[in-house]
Amino acid sequence: LLTLNFFRITMLPYHRRKELVARANERTSEELSQLIDNMPQVGELKFEIFTRSDLPEKLFIEMFNLLESNMKSLYERSSWGWDREKKVEEMNNKACRYIVVTNEAGYVVGFCHFRFDMERSRTALYCYEIQVAENYQRQGVGSAIIEITRILQRKKNVPIITS
Repeated sequence: LLTLNFFRITMLPYHRRKELVARANERTSEELSQLIDNMPQVGELKFEIFTRSDLPEKLFIEMFNLLESNMKSLYERSSWGWDREKKVEEMNNKACRYIVVTNEAGYVVGFCHFRFDMERSRTALYCYEIQVAENYQRQGVGSAIIEITRILQRKKNVPIITS
C-alpha cells in the first residue's frame, strides 16, 4: 500500500506535489501529534512534536546545546566546518518541525529536526538531525524518534530522506 501510494504521489503533477508539501507544512504541532496513534514509550521520557513557532525557547536552547555538544567537533574536522550562526538560522526556519524528547525533570535528552520538503522534485520528510544525549544513547530513544518519523512519513505518504 505504501509503495502504491508513493507511486501515485510521484505520478502527480509537480504543482500538486508542491501543494501537498505546503499543506503538510501548514499542520500545527497538535495536528502532527494527532497523527501518532501511540507515541513510543521509553521509560519515563516524553515525546512531543513541535513546529518551530510552537517550540518554547528554553527547549530550543537545550536542543541547540545538545547538537553543539554532540556535533561541533565533528563539523570542525569536516570540510564544512562549524558555523554556529548558520546552524541557528537553519534550525529557526519556519518550516522546521521537531520531535523533542524530555526527561522527568523536563530537560531535552534528544530531538529530531525535520521538514516536509521537495527533494529532486519529489515530496519528502527530510530529516536534518537526530540527536540523543550521551547518557540516553543505546536505550531506544533514537529508535523511538525514527519510528515517529516513519509514522509521519506513512501518514503523509512521503519518503524519508536523511542528510
